[in-house]
Amino acid sequence: MNIIVIGLPGAGKKTHAKKLSKKYGLVYLSSGKLLRKIAKHDTSLGTVVNRYIRSGQLAPDEIAVRLMREEILKLKDKDIIIEGFPRNINQTHSLERIWGELEVDIDLCIYLKVKEQELIKRLKGRRICPRDGIIYHVEFRPPQKKGLCDKCGASLYQRKDDKKEVIKEKINKNKKNIKEVIAYYQNKEVLKTVIGTDEKIKKIQEKIENLIENEMN
Repeated sequence: MNIIVIGLPGAGKKTHAKKLSKKYGLVYLSSGKLLRKIAKHDTSLGTVVNRYIRSGQLAPDEIAVRLMREEILKLKDKDIIIEGFPRNINQTHSLERIWGELEVDIDLCIYLKVKEQELIKRLKGRRICPRDGIIYHVEFRPPQKKGLCDKCGASLYQRKDDKKEVIKEKINKNKKNIKEVIAYYQNKEVLKTVIGTDEKIKKIQEKIENLIENEMN
């Protein structure tokens, strides 16, 4: 089974995709993780990607698509779960072409729908480890030592686009893109929407698992 998890920034894509990966034995694939890995390399591409990451901007489609294609082709015999990709309709069409190369298709697209006010609350409290990319939250998932990563001890930082004054703009920019992606997967009849607001992570996860198990039966 091949699954993608989509949603606006702060919807919980990474959290739920990683849990699903462990439960169902799916290979977890994240565009953000791939980009952070490349950013650590002392290459021209690594330098460019690092610049985008540090500024809080998304990498251009051509870079994101190239990296995802390379990884998906490596995993051609595996069931995978993808989060953070596709972010727009151009990436969606690119992903379809990649599936076509492998002669497989997407089985399920899970859309995490979260109210804007909840997204803002989540994003403005988010803190990130610059080395590992581990995401903490000052309220929901604080580190053991304030301001330091539990794993490596690096000082956590707040991305520029996680500051309150730019969060709304960021969400609004993504709304149009995700609407087109949602419509595409609705037409393919593989889209399932899960409301991710005002409930604990465990309950949201249970909803998603029920959807997956219904598809598997």
